Amino acid sequence: MTTAAQQQTRLDWRDEDWPATVLHEVLADALARRGPDTVAYRYVDAGIDLTLGALQAEADRWTAALLAAGVQAGDRVAIALGGVALWPILQVACSQAGAVVVGLNTRYGTHELEHVLAGAAPAVVVTVGNRDGRTFADVLARALTTLAPDRAPTVVVVDGQAPDAFVEAGAFLAAGTGTAFAARRAAVAPTDLALIQYTSGSTSAPKGVELDHDTLLRTAFHVGAAAGYDETDVVYSALPFYHVGGSICTGPGALVSGVMMVIPEAYDALTSVRQMIEQRCTAEQGHAAMFTMQIDAAREAGVLDDLALRKGWVAAPPSVMQRIAGELGIAGVVPVYGMSEYGLICAGGRDEPLDDRVSGVGWPAPGTEVRLVEVGDGGIGAIEVRGSQMMRGYRDDPAGTDAARDAGGWLRTGDLGRHAPDGRMIFAGREKEMLKPGGENVSAAEIEEFLRDHPRIAAVAVIGVRDARLGEAPAAIVQAVGPAPLTLDDVRAFCDGRIARFKTPKALFVVPELPLLANGKIDKVSLNARYGDHEVTR
Repeated sequence: MTTAAQQQTRLDWRDEDWPATVLHEVLADALARRGPDTVAYRYVDAGIDLTLGALQAEADRWTAALLAAGVQAGDRVAIALGGVALWPILQVACSQAGAVVVGLNTRYGTHELEHVLAGAAPAVVVTVGNRDGRTFADVLARALTTLAPDRAPTVVVVDGQAPDAFVEAGAFLAAGTGTAFAARRAAVAPTDLALIQYTSGSTSAPKGVELDHDTLLRTAFHVGAAAGYDETDVVYSALPFYHVGGSICTGPGALVSGVMMVIPEAYDALTSVRQMIEQRCTAEQGHAAMFTMQIDAAREAGVLDDLALRKGWVAAPPSVMQRIAGELGIAGVVPVYGMSEYGLICAGGRDEPLDDRVSGVGWPAPGTEVRLVEVGDGGIGAIEVRGSQMMRGYRDDPAGTDAARDAGGWLRTGDLGRHAPDGRMIFAGREKEMLKPGGENVSAAEIEEFLRDHPRIAAVAVIGVRDARLGEAPAAIVQAVGPAPLTLDDVRAFCDGRIARFKTPKALFVVPELPLLANGKIDKVSLNARYGDHEVTR
């Protein structure tokens, strides 16, 4: 069964409000309107303010250097850096050169790097050298040995000790002095590829999602519009640049929405709270785990009331959003639901009552259709989407692209949802995270949402474990608070009479903290690897 697609949205902006354009033209427009001294990015750990004028000047230097190094239109430039000023500079430089950005997670080991480097085949990699005990450059060098010599990229090191055969950034930039690029810059079109965004790999090996300029910028526009950003906002964003939240919603997002982004080099809950207070941030964007850790850290430090946050977006369940609004003070927070392959799929309405706004993931973004297929018990079905923010496809994987998207343009998200009585979408978990205790279909996300209301549970993930009688049973892995140990009997008592017995966890694992992926989401793969073979005893 397939439900009728949701084509009408209750959100208050239009898809056609954003013109088809390219990233460097967005910067040129911002410079013309706001002037070169406007600060677009503040790097609080480094004490660096990157103005629009400095962004353009530095991007020009890197554009010239890329062309001098032989980078052609359509070539890939991989960026393996943390939250530093060079990220948006290189994004604009690649736009002007007609090159394609590929983000490399600086936490990758050789196995992940080999996979991404082989798939992306970058012409240039920009990274950091070895310093302070960090050896990513050496890890990268080992990964590069697996490539054929004719596919080996030029590796540029911007900081730290460079392994042999890598190029110092100063020498790389000097070689580009005097190189003209006006013709290349003018030839870049909105339909040209701008970003290959590798997925987080939470369910399989990372896949390279190809996004053109129009899709990338249109997504940044929709996310900023959902949050209600304007040029008066100071937005805190700790989302890694190699994740879609940083490569779209932070870097290009600052230029599209006109906000000033406050960016740390790495995320720490209490440090981020203090930085938001010092910088008088008005908005924040991120994922559930980041916000809950901030709430707990701010409360313990006694500084919750010092925050000036009033708006922002978050990918989080209703209980977490209530905490964000009620405890962190972000009264205008909106839920967003999206993915690398599409962009913003749904969002809550800013002007809706809080309880309505946070009860689900909201309404389809303008220009987007959403439908449910294979609808079963409780009205839960598989979410499919199509519209103006669609990926071009997976890099060098036409079969994978065809498997994900049908001939009618509908993309299978891999997520489950249902419609609330008023029509808004309610997220019901991942298709691969459905449990079947005793043959019942149970959403892990549903149990997680229920358990988050337990006063002793700060964070929770639910997976399936083996059960001789039921075949499979839910197990809860939790981060607990409070002086006394949290027991399985405590959790069962909390569930008794409130949820079905087959949904009640049959095993409990208490951990100091839950493992997170680079995008801030809980790493279910590692949890399944560690606890999935557990067998329930009675």
